[in-house]
Amino acid sequence: MCGDNKLLTPASLVAWSKEMFIDSIVKEAYFYTSQAKKKTIQRKDIDSAIDAVDCLAFLEGALD
Repeated sequence: MCGDNKLLTPASLVAWSKEMFIDSIVKEAYFYTSQAKKKTIQRKDIDSAIDAVDCLAFLEGALD
């Protein structure tokens, strides 16, 4: 067998999915942070990202 084959366990797949989900939210929130010419992502930036992106609509009110 080739040495670069990797076994994906359910736990590693869930961890990877969480990482991609968080990465997506952070990138969207950073867009609003950079528009305001700030360097620190704040809660209002995350809220703006959740409001703007349809696939994140299920998170509306989750941070309250």
